[in-house]
Amino acid sequence: MTKDAASTVLAILKNLVIGAVLGIANVIPGVSGGTMAASFGIYDQLIQLLSHLWTELRKNWKKNLLFLLPLGAGLVISILLCSKLVSFLLEHYNVPTNFFFIGVILGSIPMILGKTVKPKVRPSLLLPFLLTLGLMVWMAFSSGGEQSAVRYTELTVPVFFLMLLFGAVAAACMIVPGISGSFVMLVLGVYTTVLTSISGVFTWPIDGATWHCVGMLIPVGLGCIVGLIFGSKLVDVLIRKQPQATYFAILGLVVGSLLAVFPKDSLALTLELP
Repeated sequence: MTKDAASTVLAILKNLVIGAVLGIANVIPGVSGGTMAASFGIYDQLIQLLSHLWTELRKNWKKNLLFLLPLGAGLVISILLCSKLVSFLLEHYNVPTNFFFIGVILGSIPMILGKTVKPKVRPSLLLPFLLTLGLMVWMAFSSGGEQSAVRYTELTVPVFFLMLLFGAVAAACMIVPGISGSFVMLVLGVYTTVLTSISGVFTWPIDGATWHCVGMLIPVGLGCIVGLIFGSKLVDVLIRKQPQATYFAILGLVVGSLLAVFPKDSLALTLELP
């Protein structure tokens, strides 16, 4: 194997692993796929590629596909395979699992902070930081989604378009570091439907219930594609027009997301210790 071929294989494997981590993050409410992308240093590249997809593919289709396809494959495979695993870890090892993601989130803060201080920090730039931080605090303490959760069992026409819309909104939010797409689904009340459908795809033997779960996921998948494309375009415009303000807003989202991920069980345990 030549040196160039070995480098290509390593790059594909690296992007496959990164995509898998993004997929796992997107299964967990409170963990942002955008934050994970920022942590791995691929966020700007991903936004640029998704927001100018056809232009970037025409410019260098081989390089961009070798980046995007393994990333997407790892993301989809890990979402499908890890939904039951993540549910198990959160149920039986909630505290260490959440602290693992807290560590990853904390690791992304210095990189984002570095983008906010150039060329210089103006007091007015604290406003987008405070606004997004306040939004995350509100979402962290909001339980409206859990209380209003609906388990959709039939894929009627209204449910199809509803799931399409919710998938688009969640995916658009997933692009933004700090906002969890699955947490948005939780707030919207459809997280249980989506997670149950994903888990139901891997039932054996394959029967009508399996295909029903696949059918429930089709509008969600289509909505995610739409949300990723249009959400990335919005973020790309904001980064180009107001880079400092945008990264201050992202910093507020990332810092605020720690509240959503922080395991309350560990706080209760600490308070109970003598």
